Amino acid sequence: MEKEPRDNSIEEKKPQAKPRIILYYLLLHGALLLFSFGGVCSKIAGNQEFLSMLFIIFYGLLLVILFAYALIWQQVLKAIPLTVAYANKGILIFYGMLWGTLFFGEKIRPRMLIGALIVLVGVFFFLKDEWAKEKGKEEAA
Repeated sequence: MEKEPRDNSIEEKKPQAKPRIILYYLLLHGALLLFSFGGVCSKIAGNQEFLSMLFIIFYGLLLVILFAYALIWQQVLKAIPLTVAYANKGILIFYGMLWGTLFFGEKIRPRMLIGALIVLVGVFFFLKDEWAKEKGKEEAA
């Protein structure tokens, strides 16, 4: 039996079915939530004496979080365009403020909220445009 030659050209990402793409968005935001805890571990480790047991524990936890995040990020990029996935990272601003308040007693100031809202509104408009492009591609197909 002869094997057909493989086409090594780069294929465009095919539009995913809605339930499946929603799963990838949930996976993306779960990964971003996990990634945000890396900042908490990093800050706690930074407040410890260098090479103390707590420093090693929290720094090690940070490395585990970053490793898991990288694996999930790569899987998400198989289904979601990089520009869209990267734009969703804007949510990290809110997570950072939330963890700063909950874990470190930091105050959220009105200017911080305004700045975070501006970023998220920008992300929303970008994603809205990307979704409209995708919908146009689906209708054309």
